[in-house]
Amino acid sequence: MNGKIYRILRRMTLLLLPNTKVIFKENTDKKVIYLTFDDGPNVGYTSSFLALLDKFSVKATFFLVGECVNENFDIAKSISDKGHYICNHTMEHNDFSKLSSVDQIKSVMKLNSILNSIDGVAIRHFRPPRGEMTFSFIAKMLKIKVPIAMWSRDSLDYQGLCGEEIFRKFELSTVSNGDVILFHDDNNNSLDALKLLLPYWIERGYQFDTLKRAL
Repeated sequence: MNGKIYRILRRMTLLLLPNTKVIFKENTDKKVIYLTFDDGPNVGYTSSFLALLDKFSVKATFFLVGECVNENFDIAKSISDKGHYICNHTMEHNDFSKLSSVDQIKSVMKLNSILNSIDGVAIRHFRPPRGEMTFSFIAKMLKIKVPIAMWSRDSLDYQGLCGEEIFRKFELSTVSNGDVILFHDDNNNSLDALKLLLPYWIERGYQFDTLKRAL
């Protein structure tokens, strides 16, 4: 089976599952959206994102990488202490796809244990690097009852778009109720975009919440 067909079938399968098991977007008539940040915590970036979110009283969800948490534990703790939801983005990220599904589960559980030591939360969302998962891994995650978080809107900040370009993209194709929006807290482009987007969305009546609400 070629990769494109496999990804289509995987997405169709995931979309059949309830939001409590796999979430792309919340089904809601409320004007609420979910900001999510991948690949942190990062020295020199994450603290600036936290300061910006504080400025607008916005809560978000951070998908943390275990290796980064070990290197920047104080930043990871500050994310949680500020009321944001810290979630699982694997221990090693770049090498995750090379692991067997059994070792992938071990990676997820190891990071869950580390994050539990920060916030005491027993069950938290997991997001796979680049959204890539095998059916075997998905089945194992369902069995151990770890919810999976995907996204409905992608900022494409990893493509080198400047803040203004990211803003214009969201201005042309507006968010909708329940959108889960993917950003990365490892670059200034996302930060510059959010300086424009947060007041823009707030002016249009949107509120922000963490994915903990979807558990």
